[in-house]
Amino acid sequence: MENFKTKSGNPISLQFFTLTEDIVKARLFDSSVIQASVNGEVVGYVKLTYISAEKASKLAEPFDYFIYKIYGSDDKVVEAYESGNIKYILEKLALKDLQVTKNEFESLSNFEMNELFKLFKRGINTTYLIQHKSMIEYWVDKPSIELIKVFSEKDHFYTDYSQIDYPCVDRKDNTCWQGQRVGAALYESAARFCQSKGLELWGSTTRTEDAKRMWKIMENMPKFFVMMTEVCKYSNSGHVLGKVERPKLNLKELA
Repeated sequence: MENFKTKSGNPISLQFFTLTEDIVKARLFDSSVIQASVNGEVVGYVKLTYISAEKASKLAEPFDYFIYKIYGSDDKVVEAYESGNIKYILEKLALKDLQVTKNEFESLSNFEMNELFKLFKRGINTTYLIQHKSMIEYWVDKPSIELIKVFSEKDHFYTDYSQIDYPCVDRKDNTCWQGQRVGAALYESAARFCQSKGLELWGSTTRTEDAKRMWKIMENMPKFFVMMTEVCKYSNSGHVLGKVERPKLNLKELA
């Protein structure tokens, strides 16, 4: 990585960590953290999250979104879907909506059960078409800043991503590191990480005011190329309800 320094000339050390997330999130998302330190003191970090092209293969159609996003916390449902146990999926999720009684369901032949599953799947694919489309457009191969933090005097604790289970740690003092180029170092390191994968660094559509200011500052920094894109918000019927800005960043010398 680049040699970064604070305004006072102290080196900013950066460590990269691949996070072990809970299984519900890890099925679809990859998450990483770049943690910044000055003289051995952790001074900030940036967390990146996205769906890789490899994991996006699990989201081939809206029904996949329905299973992994809506019912992702139910291990039995996910296991049944991945093993092709359509009987369990129907019994667990579909009978009420399809107005099929338990007795009627138990009397179905394999062919009839497969046809019932196709009917259920068609309905889900229609219902969740927009949510699926939005998720693919927003997350696939678009590493997004889920969190960026540069400590101020108000921060008394921090998450240490270098330790197992990512404990909450007391800060040694309440030094303010904002305005010391730590944020710019984190953004640049994140952008380099993305570009090493042939990707771009994306901001969130729900940026804090501090984050919005930082993106504005980066627009005027010579090494950064910031572009604003529009993200549509859809109704369930597919109509565009509105548009919000989402920034993305490249490094000019690597573009």
